[in-house]
This record gives sequence, C-alpha cells and structure tokens, in this order.
Amino acid sequence: MKVRSKHEECFSSRKRLEAIVDRNYPSWTVKVQIVPLEDAATYRFDPFGLTKVWPHKDYPMVAIGNLVLDRNPENYFAEVEQAAFSPSNVEKFPAKRNF
Repeated sequence: MKVRSKHEECFSSRKRLEAIVDRNYPSWTVKVQIVPLEDAATYRFDPFGLTKVWPHKDYPMVAIGNLVLDRNPENYFAEVEQAAFSPSNVEKFPAKRNF
C-alpha cells in the first residue's frame, strides 16, 4: 500500500510510513550510559560538559528497552511537530546544570 502525504519529505520517511502500514514496524534498541554520582565528582574531566563524550570502556552502553513505531500519526502537526517543540516537553534545570 502506498502512503502519500504532504509530510513525505524524503525516501526514508516514505519507507518508514509504508513499513508501518505493512505492519513491518521499525524498531531501535534504546541504550544509555550510567555514571554513578560518586564517579562524576572525581572523573578526569567534567562529565556534564556539553562537548564531552563518556568513554564506553569506562561506562558501557546499557540497553534499557526498545523504541517501536507501531502507528503513523493521524495529525502530523499535533502529534509530531508540536510535541517536539512544546516548552512543556523541556526539562527545567537550574541555570548551572545542563543535565
């Protein structure tokens, strides 16, 4: 089944939309790195610096679940664009903290 929409911007978007319609749901494994608070205080660089990457040998990736796209949005603006840019979706942190 072909899916046509004004939000079809590129080949990968079209393929993803068609895969969901065909019940061949795209999925990704979600992984995080966990740094104990005690390690953060004594690590060799500021682990919360925005330009820093935590070495995988020190803090390996831990799988926490799967992200599965099992339906296409009915209202693209309300379910995708508005959700991504809504201020209510942004965490409030003290000015000094970035994470």
